Amino acid sequence: MDKWLIRESENKKLQQVLIMALVMMSIIPIHNNNNNNSGEGTAIDKGEGRASVPTAVVGLPNNECETQELHELEITNNNSDNLMVVENLIDDELGHCSPSKRLKVHANIKQKSAQHTIRLSKFCNSWLKEPEFAKWLAKSKRQKKGHEYALCKICNCDIIAHRNDIRRHSVSEKHKYNYNTIVNATQDTNFLTVDDSIKRAELKLCSLLASNNISFLFMDTLCPLMSDIFPDSKIASSIAMKRTKATTVLKENLASVFKNELYEIVAKPGQFFSLIMDETTDRATKKQCAFTIIYFCEKSNKVVTKFFDMIEMNGSNASELYKCLKQVIVEKNIPFSNLVGFSSDTTNVMFGEHNSVYTLLKSDLPNVVCVKCSCHMIHLAASKACKILPRSVEDLLRNVGSHFNRSSGRTERFKEFQEFFNTEIHKILLPAMTRWLSMKQCVDRILEQYDPLEAYFREEVFRDPSKTTEEILDTFSNKFTRMYLEFMSYILGLLTEFNKLFQFEVPMFHKLKSESQLLLNTLSSNYIKSDFLRNMNVFDLDHKNPNIFCSLDNIYLGIAANESLAELKQNASEKDISIFFKKLSTILY
Repeated sequence: MDKWLIRESENKKLQQVLIMALVMMSIIPIHNNNNNNSGEGTAIDKGEGRASVPTAVVGLPNNECETQELHELEITNNNSDNLMVVENLIDDELGHCSPSKRLKVHANIKQKSAQHTIRLSKFCNSWLKEPEFAKWLAKSKRQKKGHEYALCKICNCDIIAHRNDIRRHSVSEKHKYNYNTIVNATQDTNFLTVDDSIKRAELKLCSLLASNNISFLFMDTLCPLMSDIFPDSKIASSIAMKRTKATTVLKENLASVFKNELYEIVAKPGQFFSLIMDETTDRATKKQCAFTIIYFCEKSNKVVTKFFDMIEMNGSNASELYKCLKQVIVEKNIPFSNLVGFSSDTTNVMFGEHNSVYTLLKSDLPNVVCVKCSCHMIHLAASKACKILPRSVEDLLRNVGSHFNRSSGRTERFKEFQEFFNTEIHKILLPAMTRWLSMKQCVDRILEQYDPLEAYFREEVFRDPSKTTEEILDTFSNKFTRMYLEFMSYILGLLTEFNKLFQFEVPMFHKLKSESQLLLNTLSSNYIKSDFLRNMNVFDLDHKNPNIFCSLDNIYLGIAANESLAELKQNASEKDISIFFKKLSTILY
């Protein structure tokens, strides 16, 4: 019986020593069996590896914060100093025990220390609602070995996510000084955030630049000017934005937001859309391809057209272009099957019969609708028809424009002739190489300045003769050149007005048939007998049937051309007039 009591007392002694060792090693918190919540803890600080070790009894948690603090105990398992203290304590307390018993206790403590899971400091969101922390505390993005940190927005520093550490920082001299400085500088309770009205104004200014194609350098002048003009406006005086910030806000913030919103809309199943694809035609070394999307917006309840994307290309053949088309859709997680319409210019690489973007797209999406660019087709029709005209007329437009282009001396000398003939001081335009309808403005300008130009080139040939200036003068001296230009102005004017129908920002499908019918009626009435036009639908007319054509004398060339022709008939030979009508009839027929 005595041996049993001695062994029982030794076991209790070993348990007490083991518990004391675990406490000193900061491995486990001790809970009072009597649920006494009045115990206090002692913090042992050792830098970042500090461990909060309770030396008295800690009660069970009663709320979220107390539960959080139990999880906030930072434990260091590899603390050699604590381990040495524990071993010395065991040797002192168990000196009367056998060596094997003491070794067993040492091994048990080391095993429990190695197996114990480290408790990490976690940020408690309820701290943000407490009055003493709400104004300046936030959760930090910093983490170290799984431990979370709190952020002081006033001092801009991180604090370990522990209530005592946060309170200790709040009463520090540094925090008090920074807090008082901000409070004295402004009475705004929201001093930590930028006013939403100022943000809104800055974003709208950036949107203004983008929507109106204004240079970012304009912001260097606009913002100081607004502050000076509106001194009583808090918003205008608080805007701090120049070209660098405006560029960053537009590219990094607004652009990404708008694009992501668009991509989310068209990525929905059943949200069908069409794409317009066009590659750049400039002289840059890098080729780019722009995409415009057309889809039905449920929010606005209408069909909208928006910029989709612009990417750089390595090549310009059909396979490379189709690869870019597919990539620009798939990489945004948009179902390729949502594409139901495709449009582009009428080049062979886009709409060729055998190997083109059109054929590759049809192989993957048989039901996709492919429509050629209407504007481009109108340009091609005008360009092909005007090839019947004498080559000298088109050369005249280009050579005259090139003669005055980037030459201030020639422009100044030509002003003298403009003043002498009492014409408007207008610049001579250079026609675009890729758009034939741009000839309309050039033709009108040449007709406006016809007499001053003819006189100018007469002097230019005498002063500095060259082959180009002599050809220009010969064309101006031709009696029929003015009539050709007047006829071109009339015909190109009809096509230009029809082309504007396809440049509206809103759909104009309801006007397409009526406008097409009006254009065909106008063109047909110039050379087809009126009886056939009154009795038949213009869409059913055989425009190549010579039996319904008017005679050459009755062909309508426009008001200006007909007046010039009436004057010319008195001075020109019938042979020249007949040749003129035959060339024009080739265009109309």
